[in-house]
Amino acid sequence: MIGSLDEFFEMLEMKGKGMAELEEGPKSVYETLLSLKEKGLPIAMSTTYTLMKSLEQKGFVEALGEGKGKKYALTEEGKRYLEENREYLEKIRYGLKKLGLAKAMGLDQAVMMIKDIFKVVDKLEPEERASITSALMKAMAEIKPIIVNKLA
Repeated sequence: MIGSLDEFFEMLEMKGKGMAELEEGPKSVYETLLSLKEKGLPIAMSTTYTLMKSLEQKGFVEALGEGKGKKYALTEEGKRYLEENREYLEKIRYGLKKLGLAKAMGLDQAVMMIKDIFKVVDKLEPEERASITSALMKAMAEIKPIIVNKLA
């Protein structure tokens, strides 16, 4: 589930960033790709092309020219969408940043481990439960003061 949620938010971010790139003026798929990569978004050429085609189908961008020289520009509808949703897109970017930091800390793996423990809790031997309880209590004792301090 976390993976699919990541993909959902990343696609929303790409949509917003792809459109925001065109606020500066028309760009080719390749120019958009380079600009997004410079800004830290790991994106492939095929994904950038698919993104631009999707935005074009939705009426947010229009193709200017043909072939290798084709560039994409924001339509009035695309400009309106960006303006109306700028705050929402910023919240998505902020959420993705937090999600990335949490993943770097291993939080996604910890959540999956807790889920796995819950699945087998009734099958654990008393000494296994005691061992897991001890490890969790030790981790919580180390983590809690840090979190409480930041929440204050």
